[in-house]
Amino acid sequence: MNRSEFEKLTDGIIGEAVFSLLKRKGPVNNKALIVELSNMETIESDPHRRAAIKSIITEIKTMLSERDKAERKKAISKNGTTGNVLPLFGARQQQGMKKIH
Repeated sequence: MNRSEFEKLTDGIIGEAVFSLLKRKGPVNNKALIVELSNMETIESDPHRRAAIKSIITEIKTMLSERDKAERKKAISKNGTTGNVLPLFGARQQQGMKKIH
């Protein structure tokens, strides 16, 4: 499978996952996308699609990790220090999420 075929496959898989999230009227965010892709990987019988799904999940997790590191670095450079508090789950709250206390 060449690069452009693989990219088309991954684009289609991401589209399927997002469409499933939209159909269920659930949240559409990175965490929900990873969960949906993991579910798709579990039931997928085609080894090429399963490998593509695994690659997509890895890429999303890597992107999120790099974003969190950049945000921590930015906070340190802005404040000079982060004090004794470090964001464990990312510095940003997901859009559309409301805290209920």
